[in-house]
Amino acid sequence: MDQVQVVGLTYRTIGFALLGGVALLTGLAVLRRPGGASRAIAAATLAFAFFCLPTQIHERYSFFALPMLLLCAATDLRALVPFALIALTATINIIGALPAFIPPLAAWIVQSGIPTFAAWLNLATLLGLLILMWFDRREMLDVPPASV
Repeated sequence: MDQVQVVGLTYRTIGFALLGGVALLTGLAVLRRPGGASRAIAAATLAFAFFCLPTQIHERYSFFALPMLLLCAATDLRALVPFALIALTATINIIGALPAFIPPLAAWIVQSGIPTFAAWLNLATLLGLLILMWFDRREMLDVPPASV
């Protein structure tokens, strides 16, 4: 499947080009706002893009974004939404790819449309992370922390 050509490019080449684009956007976002929260969401976005965009990536690579999203959640609870979505789709991917865990469930996952739905959900989640990373203005505001 990786050798199928679309406008002269293979899916593999397109995937790596998209990953390069995400890496460029991530670098620019961190240059715009170099604070800790921005770096954490950038790391989560880049880690998840590394799972979503190349065509030959193992299921377990989706878990690399999760620790960074937990760091983000320390300052922004919105990060728990992509955390939950990625944890859900990663679990589905692992169970479907490694049937020794739960054989009947793995067979059902593989035969259903769930893997395709999970793939689209992952891409939507990646888009959401890109939007959050690029447009989040929390660090740009000079709001002092609330005193107790």
